[in-house]
Amino acid sequence: LEFRQVGNEIILKVQDNGVGMPANFDLENSDSLGISIIQSILTGMQGTLDYVSCNGTCAQARIPMGSFYNLNGK
Repeated sequence: LEFRQVGNEIILKVQDNGVGMPANFDLENSDSLGISIIQSILTGMQGTLDYVSCNGTCAQARIPMGSFYNLNGK
């Protein structure tokens, strides 16, 4: 788990050392409830989510700093 600020973005990276994503995995058309929830949250925050294989699986969410202020109405 990695959480850091890079420029005007917050990056949350989660990585494991499992078997990785299936070769035919399509993030945009996944029927996983968990991925759907994460995508919905990130869409509301103008964020993005990327998956890559890296001796397991890496998921990286990128969220603009300004979206945190918008959540509080400020």
